[in-house]
Amino acid sequence: MPNKSKGLGLFTVLAALLIMIALVVIGINFVLSNYHLSYHVRQGIKAFYLADAGIKRAMYKIATTPNPEGSESWTTFVAGETIVLDITSLAPSEPNNYEVSSSCSTGDLSSIKKIRAKIAKTTGIKLLEWEILN
Repeated sequence: MPNKSKGLGLFTVLAALLIMIALVVIGINFVLSNYHLSYHVRQGIKAFYLADAGIKRAMYKIATTPNPEGSESWTTFVAGETIVLDITSLAPSEPNNYEVSSSCSTGDLSSIKKIRAKIAKTTGIKLLEWEILN
């Protein structure tokens, strides 16, 4: 009588090997997708804080400059990202109230943050409104 289980061991080993390869591929895909997701989250957080730094710079400029209106952009030293700042007067009847727009895009432009604020210059600087536009 012939032995029917002669090729069963090879089949079992190959099936187990294929299952392990599939699990490794699924694991690598999971790790890479989480890495890319965390990269974009980090870029978004960095863009947010840099745009917020633009608002802080505008507050300083309004406090120390007689005519702070205008646009400017600068590149940060550490992050190497460009921040665009725009300061406009709200109305001629309110010469000490300004609308400020600050935006920053990071890395591969996947994270662009823009913040708009209204700032009043009285005896000091007062932040009237603050909103994230995207």
